[in-house]
Amino acid sequence: MSKAKQDAFPGGSEQSIEAIRQIIFGEKERDFEQRFQQLEQQIQALRQEAQSWVEELKKQLEGEKNRLSQWIGELKSSLEQQGDDVLATIEKLRQEMEQRLDALGDTKADRKLLGEHFRQLAQILHGSTDATDNG
Repeated sequence: MSKAKQDAFPGGSEQSIEAIRQIIFGEKERDFEQRFQQLEQQIQALRQEAQSWVEELKKQLEGEKNRLSQWIGELKSSLEQQGDDVLATIEKLRQEMEQRLDALGDTKADRKLLGEHFRQLAQILHGSTDATDNG
């Protein structure tokens, strides 16, 4: 302690001032030190708890990620299969439509042919009638 401070406390040495300080403030200082240590312990415990929560959440998220990836894969496969089924159905319908159109064309061609035969028959009959009338 400096000489000026010692003069401020006549007859007191640094040790006696420290002893007085301990008497006046010692209890509070020990109380503050104890509270500070308790707070540090609580903070450490909370930090560890938060870390374990983070780790648990990471595990859960990884599990959900894997589950969703699997579900997306299954959905993709299902959609691909359905797409293939739709394409196969479209192709089947196209072929059936072509067959029906060909059959319809054949039917129309037969009607035209039938009409031509009737016309020729009519001409023959008409010609026969003319030949019979003239004969």
